[in-house]
Amino acid sequence: MKEAKNLLKELSQQVGFPLSEDQCDMFITYLWELRKWNKKINLTAIIGERDIIIKHFINSILFLYAFPSGYIKEVMDIGSGGGFPGIPIKIVRPELSILLVDKSRKKVNFLKHICRLLDLKGINCIAEQAGDMALIPENIERFDIILSKGIGRLMVFLSAVTPLLKRGGLFITQKGDDYQKEIKEVEEIFSMGKGILKEVIPIELPPHLMRYNIIVIQRCST
Repeated sequence: MKEAKNLLKELSQQVGFPLSEDQCDMFITYLWELRKWNKKINLTAIIGERDIIIKHFINSILFLYAFPSGYIKEVMDIGSGGGFPGIPIKIVRPELSILLVDKSRKKVNFLKHICRLLDLKGINCIAEQAGDMALIPENIERFDIILSKGIGRLMVFLSAVTPLLKRGGLFITQKGDDYQKEIKEVEEIFSMGKGILKEVIPIELPPHLMRYNIIVIQRCST
């Protein structure tokens, strides 16, 4: 546990989000519960302590690079799975109101369990398909930021979540170096005035060979 905690402290400091002792303890509890529950339900294929810390915890925290400095009221994490990136972000930014969404009820049961165990306030978990979220009227233009750590085709996903964003709201995801191909696919959505590619943030964290891009798409304000 000491080695895992030291790694958390080192990497969080390195990426610009140093963790307090209490936050480190929350992440360690999260780590053990994730590994324990993963033996019963498939939460993640990444099971080593070091890999979980780097590829799930730190990876999720790095989404904060794309967060605006102004007021943020509501954030949604779609396809949250084992809680990524939503729960690590909540630990680092406890003031945020976050909704975790996953289609698997078993995974949502884990999410509810870990939120209770960590005594996280202002976070909710629901079992729902991403495409069905827009069928609920109160979800339309509700969220300041929508996150998703691992999605399929950007065009399909973006079409589903854009109505859920407030005008000027952000959709943030991760893609590899071939993201340009998918951006070309969504040019039709952009050309209709629904959104713009706001920013691409390259991430490279040696010596762990964690390399990818944070893609930030903004819904148009008009």
